[in-house]
Amino acid sequence: MLARAVRYSTSEARAMHRAHLNVLECARSAEYICNELRVRYGIPRLDIDGFGFKPLADSLRKIGMFFDIEDRAKAIIDEEVARWKPELDWYKERLMGKKVCLWPGGSKLWHWAHVIEEEMGLKVVSVYTKFGHQGDMEKGIARCGEGTLAIDDPNELEGLEPLEMLKPDIILTGKRPGEVAKKVRVPYLNAHAYHNGPYKGFEGWVRFARDIYNAIYSPIHQLSGIDITKDDAPEWGNGFRTRQMLSDGSLSDAVRNSETLRQYTGGYDSVSKLREREYPAFDRKAG
Repeated sequence: MLARAVRYSTSEARAMHRAHLNVLECARSAEYICNELRVRYGIPRLDIDGFGFKPLADSLRKIGMFFDIEDRAKAIIDEEVARWKPELDWYKERLMGKKVCLWPGGSKLWHWAHVIEEEMGLKVVSVYTKFGHQGDMEKGIARCGEGTLAIDDPNELEGLEPLEMLKPDIILTGKRPGEVAKKVRVPYLNAHAYHNGPYKGFEGWVRFARDIYNAIYSPIHQLSGIDITKDDAPEWGNGFRTRQMLSDGSLSDAVRNSETLRQYTGGYDSVSKLREREYPAFDRKAG
């Protein structure tokens, strides 16, 4: 039985001490609970990461090794990667080199800092955390590339300065700094509540890439800097330019016409089908 950090009923919470393993992804309060259960009841703690194909695959392998079901974990990984990797790579080709300011709350800073570069092709140019603790900031900085600007707990003016200096293509942050960013024509995604998430899991990571792509290449942002009192509207022919028209202009014909790569094909609601899915029963470990 895996100890879950969320969606516990009162009766389930009373049984936490019967778990064979505590799987921890976030930090602080859940971390304290895991450590206390380890001290009091000897339940081991396993830190995992549910964001990104490689971190999630590594996490599933670790859990599989603990329960001696590595073959089942591998089967899930192989199935999910085969299903979703062509879609992630479609977005990676179009996001390559785009600059992002990573300004989330706490643990997402270090969950995302390296993997969005490795798996989406984005370049993290700045990181900050508003209500994360020192450990979040340290781990986030450690996972960033050389030259990334790190800011600790900035106010609005301190947040505007790097936007003007670094000129990012997008900012991943909360609603308040996100609304400030929009005023200087920087699109943002709500990294706290997720725009069209969830972003965890293999499919979720593709949804994240899709939302980043949609935000960066939104035709609205191409028009937002026009002063209608003096500027001429761009001549775009007979119709409105689409995101793909904006993103595919510099791509090679091989990438643009690929029969392997494809855009996200999942549904708007990716959670209900998981709740209705039948999962195999696992034998419990003795003890």
